[in-house]
Amino acid sequence: MPELGATPGEAKIACNRQRGEFHEVNENVGCLVGGIRTFACRVEGELLVRCDGYYEDADMVDLRTRLERALGPAKQEVHGGVRVFSWDRGDQITTLKVYDRGVRLSHEKLTKQP
Repeated sequence: MPELGATPGEAKIACNRQRGEFHEVNENVGCLVGGIRTFACRVEGELLVRCDGYYEDADMVDLRTRLERALGPAKQEVHGGVRVFSWDRGDQITTLKVYDRGVRLSHEKLTKQP
């Protein structure tokens, strides 16, 4: 998954490295590998401001443990019967939750309100 602040061109390179099929529609870019979505990002201006990585068959506990080692303890909430773990990092928020095929990891750049 590309990092926040990357360009759509960098996202395309990341997709190509996975031997994926890159898509660009309006302010969104994404990558499919073998018909399976691996990431989807929102573009503002020339930069990625939100990216969702999709990890099919991934283990939630393993990913959450690795993120907690890197980012500290997570805030936990329940939405629609599903736990959502989040880390507020000041200028961006990272969230982790399960979806029907695995685990979704999201990074979003927060915009400062005037």
